[in-house]
Amino acid sequence: GVTEDIYRKVQKLENFHALAHSPKLLNLYKLLFDADPFVHPRSICRVMLPHKELAPTPSHQDYLHIQGAEKTWTCWVPLGDIPQSLGGLAMLKGSHQSGLLGVTNAPGAGGLETILCGLDYEWQGCDFSVGDILTFHSHTVHKSLSNQHPDLIRLSCDFRYQSVHEPIEQASLLPHGSFTWEDLYEG
Repeated sequence: GVTEDIYRKVQKLENFHALAHSPKLLNLYKLLFDADPFVHPRSICRVMLPHKELAPTPSHQDYLHIQGAEKTWTCWVPLGDIPQSLGGLAMLKGSHQSGLLGVTNAPGAGGLETILCGLDYEWQGCDFSVGDILTFHSHTVHKSLSNQHPDLIRLSCDFRYQSVHEPIEQASLLPHGSFTWEDLYEG
């Protein structure tokens, strides 16, 4: 996997955090919420290395990890062209309508997998190109696909948005990883 030192360098990049504040994204979420959006400061960079022993992120709902407002939306941004074989995202079409689902422990980011028994939804995936975004409600079940390219790395970002009028979980105000804001703002 990616070392903590490398991930720290990514988290220290001002441009990485500024991307979540793009005027086009803010306008999108303002329309969606019919209110000013609040950008969660916990921006995540996903670095998916090609390795047989690295488990892709299992199927899950973001709400279990972010808490706060259920009407929080994730914006997944590919940082380059990402065909499905490079480990893009797959969504369980219509799953946001089922509310919160049960989970079980699983390998991969987050450590939890949504239990999908009895659900009659289909997985949807596609190839992504530079400039695409995928945005979805915190109840939408999704997963990453495994990176099947032996010499390519998949890079993407997760940004989260909610209405300024909704509650937020305190942990969502902290940096992603084992860092402090003082550490990331150093220098």
